[in-house]
Amino acid sequence: MEIPEVILPWTGKVDGDDAGYRDVAVSSLDQEDPDPLVGICCPLSYYPVYADGPAPRICLAYDGGLGASKTMLVRTPVEAAIHRANHVLHMYGRRLLILDGFRFMETQRRLWQYLFFQILGDRQYNQVTTTEFLRMGMRADDIGSFAALAQNDRLAEYHDLLMREKANDLLRASRELHITIDQAALLFLTFVRNLGNNDLELDVTSNTAHGGGGAIDAILVDAETDEPTLLGVPFDYAGTPSAMRFFEDPDNLGPYQEAVVNDPMLRTFLSQFGVTDVTADVFNRIRDERRLFFHCMTRVGATHFFLECWHWNMGNQFGGKHFAAMPFGGSACHSLLKGVTNPSTGEWIADWGNAFAQTRAAEILS
Repeated sequence: MEIPEVILPWTGKVDGDDAGYRDVAVSSLDQEDPDPLVGICCPLSYYPVYADGPAPRICLAYDGGLGASKTMLVRTPVEAAIHRANHVLHMYGRRLLILDGFRFMETQRRLWQYLFFQILGDRQYNQVTTTEFLRMGMRADDIGSFAALAQNDRLAEYHDLLMREKANDLLRASRELHITIDQAALLFLTFVRNLGNNDLELDVTSNTAHGGGGAIDAILVDAETDEPTLLGVPFDYAGTPSAMRFFEDPDNLGPYQEAVVNDPMLRTFLSQFGVTDVTADVFNRIRDERRLFFHCMTRVGATHFFLECWHWNMGNQFGGKHFAAMPFGGSACHSLLKGVTNPSTGEWIADWGNAFAQTRAAEILS
């Protein structure tokens, strides 16, 4: 079956976006009666990319890793969903290889920085306009690496200083990006902080998919050979072919061929699968592998992040909103497990948060 194109009602956009993603309340039950974090271990297969770095047919980036722990943690319902997914995939000769689960905010910051510099290229961030700088940072956010600044007195001081020194630039950027000038200033501070200004602090309570322990990054491997199957791009590839539905459109064969010609990373990745010529058969092979991946994962309650074919939400804001719109589309977020609803409307209103996960993970790994 093809991967469906879904217009999500809270955004009106195909597959939605981050709009409203962090507006979902965090359940008080996440402090009172939290779903525990557990380590991923045998019989589940895993490779901690952000600890170990590159691996053939998996990831070509992050030489030396990003300083993450080799111990991979997820919430217990997420672990149960992974086992269910493997049971379904086994019928097709596949199983999951988990690449990331819970993520400390420091790893999140380093990942954001890495992806931002991929987008920035050879330029220094102060060599681009404020609008360009914010667009690049927002693009890094789009591909799953949000890390926020603490809302504290020092932030207010920096904000006031920034507003005085860059008021005109920020006003222009806010108009071009259709955001308020205060939002532009906060984004600017966030992005500068994550590029290495250590005077500002991360907000570990700002809720993110991986930061709450409710998402995994994974690829498929052949159950008999243990070798990764071809999904078209290496893990964390920052390009349009990473989007889940890219290979559903046969007109994308040409753009994919062009991307391979122009990108040494893609060429190297494909060569590891013995692919030297991107034909229609190769294109369709990737499409079919992704279809299998998508339908097996949604069958066990996962929802995908549409820009990343490897990212699956099982307990976070995206999952909760997906469930409200598509009750059979999957999701096992905290609000669904614990039954946290708005008494007036019956809508799911709460979710897992980062606060418990960040604290508990530090205790587990200490």
